[in-house]
Amino acid sequence: MKNIILSILLASSLTLGVGACSMQNQDVGAIVGGGTGAVAGNLLTGGSAAGTAVGAVAGGVGGYYIGKSTQNNN
Repeated sequence: MKNIILSILLASSLTLGVGACSMQNQDVGAIVGGGTGAVAGNLLTGGSAAGTAVGAVAGGVGGYYIGKSTQNNN
């Protein structure tokens, strides 16, 4: 339970911190996606460090490309 709460707090703080910056969409997408992926990977693997790392990388890459595609559409 402690890991879940810490993971949620980490993802929330990343999201709030990124919202205050002026960054390009793909950068924001990578950071938010990485944080969200890390939390998801942690929860899905029961706190495994490898699962957290894989989730962070997958979320970061996905978030980058989603942010990049939304920036190109504007």
